[in-house]
Amino acid sequence: MPQPTLHSMTLNTGSGGLGLAYDLVDDKVWQSILVGYSTGDNAANVVMADTGLPVVAQTGATWAVTQSGTWNINNLSGTVSLPTGASTSANQTTGNTALAAIKTAVELIDDAVLADGGTPSKSVLAGGRYDASPRAIANGKQGALALTPEAAAFAAAADQTDFAYDGNTKCTIKRWSSVEAASGTNTLMVAVASKKFRILSWSVLATSATPVSFYFEDADGTAVWGSAAGKATVDLDGGGGPAGVVFDENKGGWFETPTVNKDFEINLSGAVAVIVTFTYIEVT
Repeated sequence: MPQPTLHSMTLNTGSGGLGLAYDLVDDKVWQSILVGYSTGDNAANVVMADTGLPVVAQTGATWAVTQSGTWNINNLSGTVSLPTGASTSANQTTGNTALAAIKTAVELIDDAVLADGGTPSKSVLAGGRYDASPRAIANGKQGALALTPEAAAFAAAADQTDFAYDGNTKCTIKRWSSVEAASGTNTLMVAVASKKFRILSWSVLATSATPVSFYFEDADGTAVWGSAAGKATVDLDGGGGPAGVVFDENKGGWFETPTVNKDFEINLSGAVAVIVTFTYIEVT
């Protein structure tokens, strides 16, 4: 319906009567009535085109409100209750705490990454099987991730020959070969400060048909493999013993010198040459 156009109709024109406001719509006369309201100050407020009619809920009543468009929530006073799950200060604090925990976890993982030849500064649980020593994984194959007791993870090709680990310490595999022929003590490796020699593989081969017995010891005469009373014998023609003794690769080591900073020696029962070959790492 269009906005009304008010007209005036004089009542009781003969006696100077008052005018009646009306509108003519569809050939019908509609009486115009003013709507007013009071704000409690005994003043009448007339609702006009440029003034709205305030609408308030009766005492104790609540209104359901559905949001649409953009709400201006400036200049609010009192307590505003947010719906369940809304982003309150408490929820934001909880979220910040969770994010801080994630940040810490990521930093721990970063600290636990084992640098080449290094030692992890933190322990971290990585998915996989626990092993007391590194587990080899063949090239191109899948396998369980091996964790050391210190939670360091290792992965290596099955044919790795350049290094081995002493706990978390990466050690270069070194090689030795010599011919020793002196009766008694023959020094194989000269002492290294603060290091012991761990033998990963070794062999002693005869060069003569004359049997000769041997054992390994350190510079103090402490037996390392065999002993003066328990020697092994090699003989080129096999008459007095095998032509050689061979111990294949053992990642954990067959034996090591018991004390740091000591020579590693072979003790021969006679002046008969033997070929000594082995691989080793230096450990603390």
